Amino acid sequence: MIRPVLVLAAALSISAPAQSQTLGLCKDSWIGLSQIGDSIVGGRNYANGNVKLGVVDTGGEPVCCSQHLVVTVPHPERKRQCFILSANDQAGFWGIDVSKIISEYDPAKGLLLRVPVASYDPDTGGIDRSTIRAVPMRINQATGVVKLEQKRLKSFKN
Repeated sequence: MIRPVLVLAAALSISAPAQSQTLGLCKDSWIGLSQIGDSIVGGRNYANGNVKLGVVDTGGEPVCCSQHLVVTVPHPERKRQCFILSANDQAGFWGIDVSKIISEYDPAKGLLLRVPVASYDPDTGGIDRSTIRAVPMRINQATGVVKLEQKRLKSFKN
């Protein structure tokens, strides 16, 4: 079941708290590759379809944070390479809203995606509005490198 990060992210400018997230190769993820392939929803393409994104939900487990972003990109030495964005090494996010991703392109650096994510609020059983933030991810198709940007984004607007 998909839990979108609400229209609230589009309507408000929300300060991004300093929170960590991880980006790694799908093959190194604790989520099995077969599960990734079978569970991708909410896809979006960039760069004429060369960069593909989708949300994988681990079936609501753990309930707090079962959504992860899967990114596939061309690689100069292999056909494609798969990356996964998670809240940390053991869990995903409560919500990822692929439809609200903001993209920018810099020919010298590559494609910058600001991915809206949110965490779980155990008090309400839903979204923790104070955690809605944009995770900046840079994709360089020429090198096949996908990395998280170090600069902090002050707000998320759409």
